[in-house]
This record gives sequence, C-alpha cells and structure tokens, in this order.
Amino acid sequence: GQTLLIEPCIPASWEAYRMVYRYGRSAYHIHVQNPVGVQQGVAEIWLDGKRLPGPEIPLQDDSENHQVAVVLGSRQVDR
Repeated sequence: GQTLLIEPCIPASWEAYRMVYRYGRSAYHIHVQNPVGVQQGVAEIWLDGKRLPGPEIPLQDDSENHQVAVVLGSRQVDR
C-alpha cells in the first residue's frame, strides 16, 4: 500500500537502531530510539520534522530522502 506501519519489537537492551526503507525512488531513513529500555510500543513518530498521529507513515514516491524518527515507549495522548 501507500503506508508503512511501524511496530518494532526489539530487545530492551537496544538503545537505538537505524535502517533505510526504499519506496519507489524515495528513501526513508528511519532512526528508532529506545530511551526507556522497552521491547515494544511506539510513543511517537516524526516524519520530516512533523509528528504523526499514529504508527503509520504515509509513503510518497517523490524521489526524495525522508527522515523518520521513532521513539519507543508509551504513547502520550495529545490534549
């Protein structure tokens, strides 16, 4: 489809990892951070500097490089 669902499940001892996901001619540089040492759960996701409302990243085949920051932990409800 046109979205990438992010739901990492990693060892709690991992502090972070990086990966590149290619979608057509675009590259999504994904940096997953685990500041509180959890195994799963996404607290927040940022795409090109903008916070996303959920765990899905909208994908575009626009020949650009996109930056994705994923912070593991408990999701905070926006008020």
